[in-house]
Amino acid sequence: MRCFASCMSILGPSIALMIFVGGCGGKPEDGFTGERGQVSGKITLGGQPVQPGGAVVFMSSKGSYLASGVIAEGGKYSLRYRVKSGLPAVEYLVQLSPPGGTSTQAADPKMATAVTPSLDQSGPFPVAYLSTATSKLKFTVKAGPNTADFDLIAEKK
Repeated sequence: MRCFASCMSILGPSIALMIFVGGCGGKPEDGFTGERGQVSGKITLGGQPVQPGGAVVFMSSKGSYLASGVIAEGGKYSLRYRVKSGLPAVEYLVQLSPPGGTSTQAADPKMATAVTPSLDQSGPFPVAYLSTATSKLKFTVKAGPNTADFDLIAEKK
């Protein structure tokens, strides 16, 4: 027993240091180990900024990465992602949500083709932009800062 106590007093700090150092070099919480980027941009409709308060949502076309941002004055937005270093540098499908509303799109990217927007919704932009399945908006994030501007097309009447 005395040997165990003696060994632990010598090895204890070394074991704690190995656990601490080992934990620092692991994968990020989302499991992505490649390059990352940050995204900001502007949403316009026919060249005019959309009203503030809506949201921009980026969903990776493969994997399960999801980022969003609130549309501010002038149609400007910046995406927020759960990992501080930024979004994985991959392709994203893009959808919008109107101010004070919610999107009809499921949060699961695998459901993107199964969910379609309700045609009775009205808002500051055409209903097709409420779902990744119908928006036709895509953006590939590169390493570092990215600008993703989208000029939406008004529905034909």
